[in-house]
Amino acid sequence: MSVYLYNLMFSLTGSNVNVGSFEPYPSPRPPSPNIANLSCAWFTASSSPPGLQPYFQVMSHPLSASLWGSPQSDANDLTLHPGDYLMLRVFRTPICSTTRCALPESSAEAPASRRRLEPAICNPRW
Repeated sequence: MSVYLYNLMFSLTGSNVNVGSFEPYPSPRPPSPNIANLSCAWFTASSSPPGLQPYFQVMSHPLSASLWGSPQSDANDLTLHPGDYLMLRVFRTPICSTTRCALPESSAEAPASRRRLEPAICNPRW
């Protein structure tokens, strides 16, 4: 059994004409690629994520970036086998709530108390 995560990031801020569209896979990749800074990317879990079930569900807790490795562009096919899991994570950056706006976990500009990762298959809160 393998667990894969498809990561999609978008932004609703800035003057870019693609605001609201998914960010492309970056080239070149950032120095420490992880689920907080790569979009349009496949990741492989190093162990089973907590709460993983064999049916559709919304994850109710943030995912740990340290659980996911081996990032690759979605330009490559992903071969799934019976028993494999596929998770979809759609998130926006910066990550905002009704009372504050926090940058993703990897951002040096965000104070440690405001850094976090959004859950997988999340419900938008705007």
